[in-house]
Amino acid sequence: MDALKLYRGRFMNFLLRNLTLFLLAAVLVGCSTVKSTDGVMKADTRKGGFMGLTTKDDIEVEYAKGFASVEKVLIGGFKVGFNDSKKLTQKTSSMFRPSTSQTGLLKLDGVDQATRQQITDDMYDHFVQALQDAGYQLVSRDEFTRIPAYKEVKEVDFPYQDDNSGLFSSYGVGYFYSPRQIGSRQPFFHGELKDPGMFAGFSAMGIMKAPGEFAKVSEARIINVAYVVDFAGASEGDFFSTALEVGQVMTIDSAILGISKGGTGIQTASTGQLTLGQPIASEISFATIQDNTSEVEAGATMAVNALTGFFRGGVVGALHQSASQTREYVFSADQEKYAEAAREVLAKTNTLLTTKMASLR
Repeated sequence: MDALKLYRGRFMNFLLRNLTLFLLAAVLVGCSTVKSTDGVMKADTRKGGFMGLTTKDDIEVEYAKGFASVEKVLIGGFKVGFNDSKKLTQKTSSMFRPSTSQTGLLKLDGVDQATRQQITDDMYDHFVQALQDAGYQLVSRDEFTRIPAYKEVKEVDFPYQDDNSGLFSSYGVGYFYSPRQIGSRQPFFHGELKDPGMFAGFSAMGIMKAPGEFAKVSEARIINVAYVVDFAGASEGDFFSTALEVGQVMTIDSAILGISKGGTGIQTASTGQLTLGQPIASEISFATIQDNTSEVEAGATMAVNALTGFFRGGVVGALHQSASQTREYVFSADQEKYAEAAREVLAKTNTLLTTKMASLR
């Protein structure tokens, strides 16, 4: 009789213990999802410093002295990149549960090359005007491209595909455009692309050497500009949640303005550079969002995740891993609204960078 009571007690303890774990897992699974929002999202606030506790400046300056006493400038490069697709992932793991991930695969549709080319052309003219308004004297780009050292500079054709998608994904592709005022070929300067292969080997030496040679024959400083226009963002869930919400927001995701070294005075290895610390965002709505996820594929993925989780952590592990989701969204753009939003953020960035550049003079 005592043995029966002992068995029942242990059995009840087992049920209660696993029921508690099951309920906790169910609550956490309920907090795991990928969804979209119809409104315009807010751009994220970027952090840096120790443990990411410091909010970055709007414009980050590298070697401010590089911009000092500059009066004449020459636009050696100007290009605008437009993201066509992106992959957003939130991963969460803690002492309470195994790792789970929520992924949104986002594609932009409805914007043609002609629209992006026109945006780029217009923003080049706006940038030129912003430089002139800031008091700079512009020198013709031909003065740089006709020096003998420029023959060694590697130029590429535009539109230029910037592919950061990876081996098994088509998400993470964008295209850079060159303004017609410059032409369909121009070089990339250091820092403008993530692709390290662009600046590898002897082909990279030309763009490193030519500005220095130009400085020997001209007082003008060469500036290079590259922007990346993004169409979407994401917000994360609260504590204990792996919810990922994706939505539209037109931003300048990254921007760089570099300046060459002068040919007189003390020479250093540093060149002046301005980059965006915080994204520049628009509140204009320009797209409708459609969930194109196949429920059959979603169910199959959930089953595979659950099986993997079960082998790693039993019932609780299966519940957690089944909560990992991947959903596909298509952003169908109104082309006129897209162009309006893109021009807004690009113009703001032009003004912000040229104003900062002038303040360092």
